[in-house]
Amino acid sequence: MGKTSMNKFVGDISRRCLIQGGVASALTLSALPRQALAQCPPGFLSPVNQSILTVNQRFKIEAFAYSAPNFYFDGTPIGQGVISDSSGAYSLYYTPGSTNFSVNLTAQAASGPAVTVKLAVAEDNRFKTDLTLWAATNLRVTAGESDPDGGAGAYKATALVSSTAVKHIISTSAVRASVNLSSGFEVWVEYNPSFPVILIYPTNTNVAQYCYVNLQNGDTNGNYAYAKVVETRGNWVRIWFYRSQGSKTDTVNIYACKQMNAPLCVTDGTEYIRFYKPRSADGLLPFTNFQQMQRKSNGNINGRRQWLTRSPFNDNEANLNRDLPINVVVPDSYNPDFKYPVIYVLDVENTPGTSYLDGLQVLKNLNIHNIYNVILAQTFWQGGYAPWYGTKSDGTIRADVHVRDCLVGLVDEQFSTIASPEGRILLGFSKSGWGAMSLLLRNPTVFGYAGSWDAPFNLQFGGTNFGQAAYYGTEAQYKLYNPKDILGSYVGSIKTRKRIVLGGGVVFNTDTNDFANLLTSFGVPYSYIFRDLSKYGGLAHNWNAYDNDFSGNAPNGWCTTFVSALMSLVAAPKG
Repeated sequence: MGKTSMNKFVGDISRRCLIQGGVASALTLSALPRQALAQCPPGFLSPVNQSILTVNQRFKIEAFAYSAPNFYFDGTPIGQGVISDSSGAYSLYYTPGSTNFSVNLTAQAASGPAVTVKLAVAEDNRFKTDLTLWAATNLRVTAGESDPDGGAGAYKATALVSSTAVKHIISTSAVRASVNLSSGFEVWVEYNPSFPVILIYPTNTNVAQYCYVNLQNGDTNGNYAYAKVVETRGNWVRIWFYRSQGSKTDTVNIYACKQMNAPLCVTDGTEYIRFYKPRSADGLLPFTNFQQMQRKSNGNINGRRQWLTRSPFNDNEANLNRDLPINVVVPDSYNPDFKYPVIYVLDVENTPGTSYLDGLQVLKNLNIHNIYNVILAQTFWQGGYAPWYGTKSDGTIRADVHVRDCLVGLVDEQFSTIASPEGRILLGFSKSGWGAMSLLLRNPTVFGYAGSWDAPFNLQFGGTNFGQAAYYGTEAQYKLYNPKDILGSYVGSIKTRKRIVLGGGVVFNTDTNDFANLLTSFGVPYSYIFRDLSKYGGLAHNWNAYDNDFSGNAPNGWCTTFVSALMSLVAAPKG
């Protein structure tokens, strides 16, 4: 095989070959594809290209290349690889000197492109790896079991006979306290139908911080804590557990459970579960924002697919212990072979339908998903601050991040979507219409279109502000998200074609007109659907306020006309 034909494989191979702490592995450059693949470690963390090293412990880097590559650790040269064995790989040993949870390790050869993988450097393991030394309650622990690395280093925990529901736990304390303020835990666990769920529950003197993990499908349900399946090998899963910020994990209890949210169970003595490589895990891996989100499928609720999520983007104690539901409605004729646009319905209140109707339900009742062959998606907060779709000055509320990364990420993962700005449409009214415009302006690589109806674009910080002062914290922070303040900075992304539909009005007629004039002054194309409903005194400021263009027939809500205008932009060719 010649050099030219080999190079076409380089990009794919390099993403598959990762660094593994303490063992030899491959960081592939231009190389024989079969040889390179053979040198890949047996498993890797997907999809984050992430491995874990231990501080002050030497590890080996390998790279297959046509010439000796230079290696860089977070941009700092650490040496040049040499061929040290019959594999033909250039290798280098390196010992990281400090903890760092987001490091770039790069190899660069003169004849090929740079290849970079991400890794974390964590503390030395603070927990005993011999699980026969852990305390066991209603379990009998034995060694010498097959492990996911192909050896016999795993441990089997077999249930004792119990005719009443009791806890089945292995537990231990760290041999030394964490030097980091926040710390977690990781462990390999094998899925077994007799114990398909585990509960990781550290002892804590403040508030209960724990998380259930379904070993079969990766669903989680946590309380002030997160758990993620970060690697899978057959029936084995590697679980990363992390607690709310400022909590050290120095004592761990692992419950073997028969179902989610049920720590106690009856056993006949045949149930068992296997564990492997428990270790401390200090700090979050540098996952993407979407990968940090926990989720649990909640089935179909009123014709919607629902997931209950826990987002690290409401990460203070007051807000962490709350499910953030995500609801999705698909066309009746949904076909996974077809790519669908998505309307992201931004609700105006914490729990949709409390005062202003439920936007997703209104659109579903209007049959929007079938008329336009579009997916509808919604998330909401179930309490706390009113949703203003931005980030608070102290970082404790980041609704824009949850919508942009977690909501969009889940919809793109679970459904066949047009996964680009051209397939993502924001729709809101009142403060969520304000939020739709803010999200569109600030995230042009994610969202392509926005519809904003009867929104408070003239709202100033403080005073009667519908909760926006408490939400943003400071006026300076508010101005980083306020559409009127940021339009000039982001205008380039919305001038290339018509991407905005404005409408009103019931309450904010002047605001709507003023923002339309501002768009005009910047040369931004838009559609303007103004319905002066004020002369029909008492008409509601909600998701289905009536249009005034009917004559004796049943009135249409504004959504009917508004969504039609919005979807006509999405369908229109560029030009």
